[in-house]
Amino acid sequence: MYRFYTVKPGMRRLLYPKILLVMRLTIAILIASLLQVSGSALAQKISLKVSNSPMSSVLQELRQQSGYIFFYRDNIIDKAHPVSINVQQAEFKEVLEKIFIDQPLTYVINERTITIKSRNLHQPLSAAASSLIHLKGQVTDSLGVPLAGASILVIKSGVENKTNSGELGGNSGSAKYTTDENGFFELDAEEGDMVVVRFVGYERHAFVMTKNMPEINKIVLKVSLEKLTEVVIQTGFQNFSKERATGAVSKPDMKVFSRRVGTQDVLTRLEGQVAGLQLEFDGEGQSIAGSVFTGPTNTRKMTIRGKGSVYTETQPLYVVNGVPVASFHAINIEDIQDITVLKDAAAGAIWGSRAANGVIVITTKSGRINQELTVNYSANSNYQGRPFFGYLNEMITEQYLKTARETFDPVNFPWQTLSNRRHVIAPHEQILYDQYRGRISGTTAAGRLDSLGAINATEETFRALSQPAFTNNHTLSVSGGTKSYTFFGSLGYIGAEGSTIGNKSNQYLLNLNQSFNIKERVSINLISNIANNVLKDKNVQLQRLLPYQLIKDKNGNAIPMNYANGLNDSTTNLYQSKSRINLGYTPLNEFGLINSKGNSTYVNLTSDLNVKILKGLKFQGNYSLQRTYGKSELFTDNRSFVGRSQIVDWTVAPSLNTDPIYYLPTTGGTLTAQNINLSAFTIRNRIAYETNLRKGLDMFSLQLGQEATSNTSMFDGNTLYGFDRETQTYPQQPDFVKLRNGISGTVTGARNGLRGDPVSKSIHENRIASIFALANYTLNSKYMLDMSWRQDRSSMFGTEISRQNKPFWSVGAKWLLGQETFMSDIKWLSQLGIRGSYGVQGLSPYTNQASAYDVLRSPSGTDPYAINGRYFDLASPGNMTISWETVTTVNLGLDFAVLDNRLSGSIEAYDRTSTDLLRSITTTPLTGFSDYWGNLGKLKNRGLEMTLRSENIKTRSFVWESNLTASYNRNKLLEFVEIPPGIEMGDFYIGSGAIKIGSPLNSVFAYRYAGLDQMGDPQIYLADNSITKTPLITKVEDIVYMGTADSPFTLGLSNVFNYKLLSLTLNLTGKFGGMMRRDVSSEYFTERFTSQLHGIGGNVPAYFADRWKKPGDEAFTNIPSWEPSIEEHFTRRSVQYWTQGDINMVSSDYLKLRDVSLAIELPQTLIRSLKIQKFDIFLQASNFMLWKANKFDMDPEYQTVGQNRALPPFRHAYAIGVNITL
Repeated sequence: MYRFYTVKPGMRRLLYPKILLVMRLTIAILIASLLQVSGSALAQKISLKVSNSPMSSVLQELRQQSGYIFFYRDNIIDKAHPVSINVQQAEFKEVLEKIFIDQPLTYVINERTITIKSRNLHQPLSAAASSLIHLKGQVTDSLGVPLAGASILVIKSGVENKTNSGELGGNSGSAKYTTDENGFFELDAEEGDMVVVRFVGYERHAFVMTKNMPEINKIVLKVSLEKLTEVVIQTGFQNFSKERATGAVSKPDMKVFSRRVGTQDVLTRLEGQVAGLQLEFDGEGQSIAGSVFTGPTNTRKMTIRGKGSVYTETQPLYVVNGVPVASFHAINIEDIQDITVLKDAAAGAIWGSRAANGVIVITTKSGRINQELTVNYSANSNYQGRPFFGYLNEMITEQYLKTARETFDPVNFPWQTLSNRRHVIAPHEQILYDQYRGRISGTTAAGRLDSLGAINATEETFRALSQPAFTNNHTLSVSGGTKSYTFFGSLGYIGAEGSTIGNKSNQYLLNLNQSFNIKERVSINLISNIANNVLKDKNVQLQRLLPYQLIKDKNGNAIPMNYANGLNDSTTNLYQSKSRINLGYTPLNEFGLINSKGNSTYVNLTSDLNVKILKGLKFQGNYSLQRTYGKSELFTDNRSFVGRSQIVDWTVAPSLNTDPIYYLPTTGGTLTAQNINLSAFTIRNRIAYETNLRKGLDMFSLQLGQEATSNTSMFDGNTLYGFDRETQTYPQQPDFVKLRNGISGTVTGARNGLRGDPVSKSIHENRIASIFALANYTLNSKYMLDMSWRQDRSSMFGTEISRQNKPFWSVGAKWLLGQETFMSDIKWLSQLGIRGSYGVQGLSPYTNQASAYDVLRSPSGTDPYAINGRYFDLASPGNMTISWETVTTVNLGLDFAVLDNRLSGSIEAYDRTSTDLLRSITTTPLTGFSDYWGNLGKLKNRGLEMTLRSENIKTRSFVWESNLTASYNRNKLLEFVEIPPGIEMGDFYIGSGAIKIGSPLNSVFAYRYAGLDQMGDPQIYLADNSITKTPLITKVEDIVYMGTADSPFTLGLSNVFNYKLLSLTLNLTGKFGGMMRRDVSSEYFTERFTSQLHGIGGNVPAYFADRWKKPGDEAFTNIPSWEPSIEEHFTRRSVQYWTQGDINMVSSDYLKLRDVSLAIELPQTLIRSLKIQKFDIFLQASNFMLWKANKFDMDPEYQTVGQNRALPPFRHAYAIGVNITL
């Protein structure tokens, strides 16, 4: 019988207040205290004075003084002689030697554990070895996914073990092993020995060794109810447990991910689940149909840990099944098995120059060994509705006409001038001019204006031009496997309709994942992925028409709107008479006359080859070929207003009596087609070695390999005039050389020159050759060291080998502090680990952006002074000293779990420095070019991240779990060329995303607004506190920094409530610390109120009614006056002082309920008779604003820094879905 000196799990109730107090201590103090305890224990001196005492009593005294634990059997310890010893402040090892002198016992020290056993020096070694049983096996989860890094402990027969208390390590009667990256292991044990398998987040599995063990033992671990969400890290190069990760990695909760059925975009589903991941909104979001090359799964832009560059790529690297891809648009979101996000150099440096901005690694589903045929069907529909047009907060018709009367100015804009020039005259203006010229009485004019004022057509017009947006998704998958072959196949369909009439797309997805196991040494994986996108669009625009303008009458007939064609009546009649072409404009009749369509097919063929050469040594090959074939067409029917106007522009008719000469065909239409051919291949070969040392206590792995990648894109386009879609024919094409040089005597009187080329072609190619090495060492199962090195070679960086070759490397270390023996008494602490990493990565410029050699181009159009009108110019001058951008990252992390894993998480701090930033440098024109690309910038990102997971309530029927992610990122531009030499105006920094040394990227600057003067002109404070309204005089010191448009703080909170067969998930997201501008515009403070020079201005914001109108109003309003004179407007004042003033800067902070989902699992009693294994129903509602910092009812997600008036956003979306498994 063994005696175990330990403390039983649990704690008294009176200890809880103390524990809560301890949890409030800072991490630094905790670690410092623990390190002090560790040091003192190892340096413990022993004082012992006994005479003829039993050995058991002596060992108990030693344990109390040293903290060491002794293992022994009673029948062995009874053989010991009485002990007599007298020592003072002696070394512990010296005391042990004196105690066991002349004893029939010996001892073995293993970390903090000492095992006592009998001396038996004459036992033949062969006798013990002959009884060993060799066992091979694989450890997987319930889905057949291999668990890399699982711990396997062999406990000798007769040794009492405590698998439930967790004291499995440190016993000399045990040996420890670890599974490789595919979950396999080999071990030797004796009959009767106990084998215990454990893995983070899974229940332990134990069995006894027998002589009749199968050749390959399949061990399936069940998920523990107290599991941690993050389990296996998949980097694309290797798989290992989260417990031993030294770098910054994150994994989303895949259950929450799969239930967010309201979107088919991978990155949108990740929002709020990964600390440091921030999506970028474009301020629009009008269509969910996507593009011809992406389909409805169009991936949004995002960053990880801020922007690491100014002019090169800031997006992360996307990896699917170990192969880099351009985006996730071709992945069926229902096929995703696992997602891992790599955020620092230790995690991602092995991917080389493409990984400096982070890596998102996706692994798709696969079949399982000996799996019965399984059929799954999933479907969901997402209703997004129409954009919320009321978000624009524009004037109603009555307000609009009142403002039009107030701003009517027949003196500055006389009728004679407007009617004889190309100006638009709206219906209400026609009434005002008719009254002014005496054509109608004031009473008649008032009556007509009142009639218009009674019409509020904005909503009706908007609904006529839009449609509810929705998406349908269907996926049918089958999977299964035998001992030597597994497969997973799926067929998916995504149909989407955008919010504008005729905008729709269809995507068809085919995926087949096959694995072939050839004997025991060779396995081959073949993954075939095909995506076909079909897009159609009628190019209907959500126009901002005048608020009283109807587009159809009460009988549904289309209403002409000739004034909206950019021509007044007299000009229209003149052009029509000369050209013999009707220029009338009726919006509803334009539907279908301009349309586009596209079709693209993406193919990805990936193959993995694994060959076991020797024990622990294997060859791995990864090969991928990706191709995209696409074609898009835009057809403009010559019956459309755009087509008719184009013909008129190229028609010569000097007088009404002259027969027109048409330089463009008058029938058919204009067809613009573009073809795209993208190809990419990856070849990666590597040798991997992995072994367990010291009976499994240590683990070592090494990879050496090479990689070659190539990306080629070819575009060609052509334009055909007079194309007949029915017969697919076209007439002889125009004389393009003559059209480029310009045509005189046209109907419009302008000398029009053809812009663009009827035929275009471009080719871009980028190739990288790499070699790499990756090494990992784990000591005593708790000290980890990772190292990686990779060298990418590119010919873009000069002829010097030192510049062509860019080495990337990283080193990371981790200490599982919680596994130390001196931590065993802290029972509320389940896990504790500290880690750190340092690494160097790099970024290369876009193709043709910068090069060591001159890059020539043939521009569109011609130069009349060039021979034959064609010429080349210098697109990018060569720079032989140009080099890679370099990114250096330092990361520190703390991983912890407390209260029996009920609360777990991690805290990260990082410092990311980018040097040798690329940008265009202005140079003297004497060189023959105006600028060139060079390395001259430095940027720093610093931040903190926190991830917390908690199990708040757990009963037999109810579970409440929470997941919190929070991050802070702040960047600062340390070195750069901000502005062209000689420009010191503060106006340069006003606008969207200014670049200024000492400030963050995408900084927002503003004028210090000083109110209006007595003329209603905006004023600002200068640096000396003087007030001015004079335009274009500000210096850099006159503007103020308001903050950054990129919110530094992001927050995500998920709450999951499970009650029996019901599951409710709430996902909250928020951003804090950012700034944005209000929806104010300067376009309504010059020229005529209704229209600009050649078009209708449309409706205006309601705030314009509160503008300055008379002296004294400056005391009540900050909105500038309306100034009709262009000269006065631009020389007397600058309305930008108001639109870009600090008075119109507001916080972009918000908190949203991103989505709420209800999952219902039907009980087995209902579905068993239907031969259904599982039947789930999902309901979801999304996009609910909970709180926003601004008081102007602005949604920060649809507002951009430089955009004056945001487009209307969608409000809420609703989805329903099912998932059925047979």
